[in-house]
Amino acid sequence: MDFQKPMLQSFSVEVRAFLFEAIRNNLNKEDIMRSIQMLIEKYPGVKDMTFRNSIEHLIIEESATSIHLNEQDLSELWN
Repeated sequence: MDFQKPMLQSFSVEVRAFLFEAIRNNLNKEDIMRSIQMLIEKYPGVKDMTFRNSIEHLIIEESATSIHLNEQDLSELWN
């Protein structure tokens, strides 16, 4: 992910902060997914296919200790 781009950097910071709090507060998978979708809507530029794999990797990496996301889950984030 090109963290030099301010939009991507801001998005990544928000996703990390949200997932940290979500895990700490034991949010369920559906609530986490819905909230990540809201973050994606807040930063429409991240929907660019160029960034999708990097963003999915970030989400998987940051949420791995609390929820398991499969390919279908990741696909649903972008709808």
